[in-house]
Amino acid sequence: PYAHLRLSLAYFDAGQSRSAYETLNTAANLAGQGQGFFLDAAQKFTEREGWVAAAAMYVRAIRSQPGGQISPELETRFHEAVYKASAAEEISLYLPFETIASLDQPIAFVAESRFNLHRGDNPKAREFLERARRRKPSMPEVTLLDAEISVKEGRKPDARQLLNNLMSSLDTPDWIRALADTYLLQLR
Repeated sequence: PYAHLRLSLAYFDAGQSRSAYETLNTAANLAGQGQGFFLDAAQKFTEREGWVAAAAMYVRAIRSQPGGQISPELETRFHEAVYKASAAEEISLYLPFETIASLDQPIAFVAESRFNLHRGDNPKAREFLERARRRKPSMPEVTLLDAEISVKEGRKPDARQLLNNLMSSLDTPDWIRALADTYLLQLR
């Protein structure tokens, strides 16, 4: 599997994402239930900001866990990869929302919302955001996405308030805090 992973990374680095994803899938199938491989692969793609591939490998890592429990650290990395991957067109081809939902329904709703937002469908983005909010209202990803949608809707003061709330909360994961800070700088 590691030889295929190296080839997949080479394809990705060369801008051949389709070949990268196909080779990564072969590598993952060869790895069987080797959670260490999936975590290594996810990390390598995270370093390259290959979020769709990273998210797909986190899905495999979670599925290979005995008992199906997700550690808080793994959940944070999985959520970051899914959130960032959801802006990419190819997520719907290589990591269907139903697959994400089978592990974590609220983040699947967030991903589908963000996917629609980046395709210019604000009403549909709001619809999925509200589904996520009903499932898990305190989820920081919901607040972050609400701020993104608010910016697209021209409600910058609302977005600024949401982002400041994230920045002041001790429960906000570092990756969300970094994005919120970036968005706040863009709103100035």
